[in-house]
Amino acid sequence: QLPGPRNWALWVGLADMLISSVGILAAVAGLTGSILHASFGGPGLAVWTAIVIAVTFLLLLGGRYPLLRNLNLAMILSLGLGTAIAFFAAPPPLAAWKHAVLPELPAGSLVLVASILGFLPTAIGVSVWQSLWSLEDPHCNGRAAGDSRPRDRRLRDVLRDVRVGYLLSAALAICFLCLGAAVLHPRG
Repeated sequence: QLPGPRNWALWVGLADMLISSVGILAAVAGLTGSILHASFGGPGLAVWTAIVIAVTFLLLLGGRYPLLRNLNLAMILSLGLGTAIAFFAAPPPLAAWKHAVLPELPAGSLVLVASILGFLPTAIGVSVWQSLWSLEDPHCNGRAAGDSRPRDRRLRDVLRDVRVGYLLSAALAICFLCLGAAVLHPRG
């Protein structure tokens, strides 16, 4: 019913999802590859990144969702713990907390702030990716062996996962923002 060519909004959404998913995949795989390279040395960043992508692809292809979920959980907990340690090592001064309630925008920063808010605490595409994951994951869709939960119970479990993930993303985003302020602009 939108004016213009048929289904144009769907094509724009698809293009946005493809671009952002490739960018996020490159960022996450590259970061993981760089951590592996820094930890173990060896074949180089590009090879470690390719290994990360290949292992993830094989896990998905083989339907190893529980293992992948547990690996993701371990990485998220490590990231959260590391972020919390760094945050509490250099928390914002008490006087700066008023800006969390009544933020002030420096002149000329509205466009930057608007673009950042579009991705915080996480991009909207994450809700689509969570939905696709839930459809494929046997634990979420009820196809797991011995899963006798009714459909509405499975839906509540998935919604809980989405909400918890979103809230944790928001908390990490606030910590990253404070850490960035402390590192990049330490004099207030």
